[in-house]
Amino acid sequence: MDQRINDLESKVAFLDDLVHSLSNTVYRQQKQIDELTQALERLSGQVKNMRPHLRDPSDEPPPPHY
Repeated sequence: MDQRINDLESKVAFLDDLVHSLSNTVYRQQKQIDELTQALERLSGQVKNMRPHLRDPSDEPPPPHY
C-alpha cells in the first residue's frame, strides 16, 4: 500500500512539473504571437501608406523584346 502511495505521489509530482512546464511554454508562445501580430499590423500599415506612391505596372512600357 505504501509503495502505491509513493508511486502516485511520484506521478503527481511529475504531472505537476509537466503542467508548469507546459504553462510556461503556452505563455511564451502567446507572447510571441502577440509580438508577431503587432509586427504584422505595423507592416500592413506601412504597405497601405506606400500604395498611393507605387506605380501601376500597366502604365510602364512593355520591355524591348515585345
